[in-house]
Order: sequence, then C-alpha cells, then structure tokens
Amino acid sequence: MRITALFIGLLALSINVLATVEVEEGVLVLNAENFDSVVNSELTLVEFYAPWCGHCKTLAPKYAAAAAELEPLGVKLAKINADSDENRPIASRFDVKGFPTMKVFRGGNPSDYEGGRETADIVSYMKRQAAPANINVNSTEQLKSLIESGSVVIVGFFAEKDTDEHKKFETVASVLRNSYTFASVVGLPSLSSEHGAEGPHTVIVFKPFDEKKNVLTAAEVDSLEASVKKYAIPLVDEIGPENYKTYVGSGLPLAYLFLKPEQKDTELPKVREIADATRGKLNWVWIDGPKYNKHGENLGLSGKTFPAFVIEEFGTGLHFVFDETAAIETAAVKDFVTKYLAKELQPFVKSEEIPESNDAPVKIVVGKNFDDIVKDSSKHVLLEFYAPWCGHCKTLAPVWEELGLQYQSSSDVVIAKIDATANDVSPSLGIKGFPTIKLFTKGDKATPIDYEGNRSKEDLISFISKHTGTAAAAADADDSKDEL
Repeated sequence: MRITALFIGLLALSINVLATVEVEEGVLVLNAENFDSVVNSELTLVEFYAPWCGHCKTLAPKYAAAAAELEPLGVKLAKINADSDENRPIASRFDVKGFPTMKVFRGGNPSDYEGGRETADIVSYMKRQAAPANINVNSTEQLKSLIESGSVVIVGFFAEKDTDEHKKFETVASVLRNSYTFASVVGLPSLSSEHGAEGPHTVIVFKPFDEKKNVLTAAEVDSLEASVKKYAIPLVDEIGPENYKTYVGSGLPLAYLFLKPEQKDTELPKVREIADATRGKLNWVWIDGPKYNKHGENLGLSGKTFPAFVIEEFGTGLHFVFDETAAIETAAVKDFVTKYLAKELQPFVKSEEIPESNDAPVKIVVGKNFDDIVKDSSKHVLLEFYAPWCGHCKTLAPVWEELGLQYQSSSDVVIAKIDATANDVSPSLGIKGFPTIKLFTKGDKATPIDYEGNRSKEDLISFISKHTGTAAAAADADDSKDEL
C-alpha cells in the first residue's frame, strides 16, 4: 500500500510539473527550473533558440504546426531560450553551439535531431522516434520479410526476454534506430536454428551486400554498437550525397579512392583485401573523381589525377594524402594505411601562405597560422569565415574593415578573417555557409560562440561587448558605448 501511495504521489507531482509549464502555440516553453522534469518524463523534441536568430524566427511557425500534428500521438515539442543568462548553462550542458539546435530527449537522454526544418520533416522524424526501435518477430514469414527488405537488419535471437543481453540489445536499437532496423526473436528455437543462431543469445547482421550476413561473436556482441557499425556498411562502396551521412555517423575515418568510373573494375580489387583487414578501423569508398574533383581539392588532392587516394578523419578534419605521383598498387597502399593506423603519417594541411605582414586592422588567418592567432589564450578573436565569390561576404567586407579599425588598439580583441575555401577548417566548427562569424573567447577556445545577428558594425560591437566585457577601443568608441 505504501509503495502504491508513493507511486501515485510521484505521478501526481509529475503531472503537476507538466501542468505548470507555459505553452505557446502548442510548444512547451522550458527554462532552468522545469527543463529536466519535462525532458525526463516523455519523448520530447527540444529547440534551443535565441530570440535574435533569424533562422529560429523562420522555424517558429513550422515548429508550432508540427507540435499540433504530433500532440495527439503524445509527442511533445518544446523550446528554450538558450541565450538568456538563466538558461545558458543548460545550452552549455548539451553542447549547443549554434541556433537553432534541436535535440530529441527520451527519458532524459539526448540525441541530435537529424531531420529537416519543414513541418512535414519534423512530423515524419518524430513519428519514427515514437515507433518501437525494436520489432518483435513472431513468425518465419515476418522475419523473412524483414531480411528480404533490401535494408540492413540486425536480429537478436534470445531464449528469454528478461535478460541483460536483451535489454542491451534494445538499448543499442534505440541509439541506432535512425540508421538500421532491429528485430528480436524470443523463445522460438526452431526459427533461431533455421538461421544459424545458437545458444541463449545470438545477434546476426543481415544485409543485401558482401557476405549477406554476419553472425557476431560473443566479443562482438559485448561491443554491439561498434560491431553493428562495422558490418552494416559495405566493404567498399561508392559514396555520394545519399549515403554520405551514414559514413559520417559511423565515426570511422574514410579511405577514399578517387576514380574515373571506368577505372572501378581494375582499381577496387587492389584494395579489397586491405579493406577487409582494416574493417572496423576504416571505411572504404570510391568516388567519381572527375565529378567531385572539388571535393578532392578540399582534401588536398590536385583534382586532376585519377586514381588518387586519401584518408579523411571526420572528427578532426585531418586528411592524409597518398603521393599522387606514385602508382596505386596494393603493397604501396597497404604500407600507407599501416603507417596511418600506427600514427606515423603527418596530415596534409591546405593553407595559403602566411602573410609577410599581418599588421592591418583585420588580421589574416590561414591554415598554417590558425592556432597561433585564433587559439591565442590572451585574446578574444572574432573570426569571419568567408568565400571570395560570396556576395554576402563582399557586402560585409567594408563593415568588417571598420570593425577592425574600431578594435585596432585593443589589447584584448582581435578582428580576423579566413578564406574557408582556400584553407583547412575543422568540421567541428560546422561551417556550412558564408559568411559565418564566430567568437573565440579567451576562456573557451574549444566552443566558439556563433554570431547570428544583423551584420552592422553596431550590432557586432554589442555582441563583442556582451560576451567579452570589452568595449570598442577605437576613436569612436564612446559613440558605440552610447548605443549599447
């Protein structure tokens, strides 16, 4: 009786907390006081936004419309002003680096939202999140249909459901639900033996390519998430826009062969043995070199020589270029890969030359001096990532020069710019368009603050002052202070 009463009391408290949350157009309004109670209670999509962010304003009506469609399904949409002093620690806790950032919370556990920003995209994505991550299979026909679906299907065969192994399987299914189909066969020994599953628990990866299925060893089941990623991607496949995100999501470095399509049959056999030996350490792909030659140039290749080989690390943004003057032969590539895995290779850094003189009001940053200028812990650095062909960058240019003059005599603040098309920029910075402006503060160089306000000198000065406490130091600084 006491346990029942306690449960009812806690349930009532939870309902009361949710009842006190403000709602705007069907969207829950979160803050530092109610955030955890809401995201811990049920499936919730949370938008971290800033009131001044133009992209957030564009998203708002679409987000509200999605909330209305999803409400009958019990899926909650919420938002939090992540730029307020009260809520900024929450944004930092969940590594929010720009606006809007959307995250899915399930029982308090966050995962990145990977859908689009249209109403239909949000609704479709969250419906998938609300569906079971793991399908319970009860018949031979049902399992056959899943295996022959043309997708990667991970099937766990279990003698009993109430086991640690089954719970772990369901946990991994929830984590990887957006990438693969998971299914459980419980207590059906004839169905298990039909597919070669032995013992009280076995996991098999079924797939429409390579060896068609992989029966995981006990050690591989112990590291199930890594094992699924290892076997659920083809040994060597063509990469393109439709599967690029899958490779990024795997977390493994990518070994690229840049080829002319007609070279595929002669060049791919040279690396299959190496790909098999390094499975789980590298993902191997080939790419239409002439079509994606600009991508090759971004990775440090000339974009003119085929075949060519390069290894890219998604997490660090580093890439390691195989000598384009050397022939692509198995022994040479194997030696290169062996040295890479042993960390004996130096990464290629695409960079313009460091300017002989860099005393202008706006400092020039290139790949070779990025750390020296931007990561100088004694300076706050406001950096513009630009492209020479970008019209918006050209419009910003005179404003940026004026801003540089404004802070030219400052001992704390540096105004700088980098041509992000001619110099390597870490993908962790998330540069997806131009111009992108980020503030690297003295205290936290690892997590720069995105600028998404109006591109006027006055607004930029206000942004710098807010986040650094440093006022403009040029001759017209007093006028700027009056505007803050």
